[in-house]
Amino acid sequence: MKLTVLVENTPGGKPLDIRHGLSLYLETGARRVLFDAGPDDAFLRNAHALGVDIASVDTFVLSHGHYDHGGGLPAFLQANQKAKVYARPGAFDPHWNRAVDPPRMNGLDAALADCGRVVPCGDGYSLGDGLTLLSDVPQNPFPPSANATLCTGEPGALAADPFTHEQSLLVQEGGRAMLVAGCAHRGIVPIIQAATARLGRAPDAVVGGFHLYNPTLRRTEPEALVTQVAQALAGRGCRYYTCHCTGEQAYGTLRRTLLGQISYLHTGDCLTL
Repeated sequence: MKLTVLVENTPGGKPLDIRHGLSLYLETGARRVLFDAGPDDAFLRNAHALGVDIASVDTFVLSHGHYDHGGGLPAFLQANQKAKVYARPGAFDPHWNRAVDPPRMNGLDAALADCGRVVPCGDGYSLGDGLTLLSDVPQNPFPPSANATLCTGEPGALAADPFTHEQSLLVQEGGRAMLVAGCAHRGIVPIIQAATARLGRAPDAVVGGFHLYNPTLRRTEPEALVTQVAQALAGRGCRYYTCHCTGEQAYGTLRRTLLGQISYLHTGDCLTL
C-alpha cells in the first residue's frame, strides 16, 4: 500500500500548495482512496503535480465534519463522478469554534449531505478489500484542551462536541495493517486501542494528526500531556507518521520519547508499507 500526502500544513521540498488541513491519497492493490480533501481545491492541483488521478478514486473517506478536512469535498465531487463519500452521521451538522468571539463556523456545507453520494457509516463499517472504518473508541485518557473550544449545535445553543462524527480508516493488505486518522479528536491512543482490538495486534503503521496543537490560539498542549501521550504510544510496536494538528513543537516532544518510531509527513511526501 502506498500513501501520498496531497495537503498538509507544511512544505516538503516540492513546489506544492500548502494549506492548514489534510488530504491523503491511498493506493492498495485493489483500491484508490482519498482520505479527506483539505480546506479547498488545493488537493486537486497538488494531485496533478504529483501524478495522482483524482478521477480514478473509487472511495472517499471523510474523517470528520471540519472544514480543514472536508472543505475540498465540493471540488472532489466535481472532479470525480463515481466515488461514494463515506461519512459518519452528524458529519454535516453545524460545527463551531468558540475560541473566537463570536464563534466561527468550523463545519461543512450541510447541503452536501444530500448530494446523493454520501453513505452514513457505523462503527466497523467494511468498505471491502481490507478497508474498515472505525469510530467507536474507548474514552481518551489524555483529552486535548483544544477540544473544549469546539462545539456543535445552533448559535445560542452550542454544546461541547462529542466527536461522534469522527472516524478512522484501517487498511489491511498482504499481512500488513495501516491505521489512518484525521485529527484524532477522540485521542490517538484510544483509536489505536480500537484498531488493535479489531486486528488482534497493533497496526504496523499509524498515520495522521494527533491534535496536540490549537491552531486558533496558536498554542501547543502542555509538555506534560504530550509526554504522557508519547509514553502511551511507546512500546506498541507501531511506526508513527504524524502531521497536521500534531504541531511541530509537540512532534519534537514525541520524538524525544519515541526516538526512531516516529516521523513527520509533509505536503508531497510518500509512504509505502
